[in-house]
Amino acid sequence: SLKVRYQCIKKADESVREVASASIMAKVFRDHLMSVLDVLYPDWSFTTHKGYPTQAHRDVLKKLKLTPFHRESFCKKLLVA
Repeated sequence: SLKVRYQCIKKADESVREVASASIMAKVFRDHLMSVLDVLYPDWSFTTHKGYPTQAHRDVLKKLKLTPFHRESFCKKLLVA
């Protein structure tokens, strides 16, 4: 097994530059991915809600078949909430 030393830091993106940078990079990548998915699945309006659980996203979840990019377990939690 791989042994890695680590330290948990609450709100690390506020105090550790590397974590803040990684957070920004992840958001930029996610936004780009949502734009691509919006072209592939236009009925989902991914550029509008970016995959966040807005009411509009929940409404679409109830109407349409999930894309291969959806996590079914997460979608079930959203529909219950």
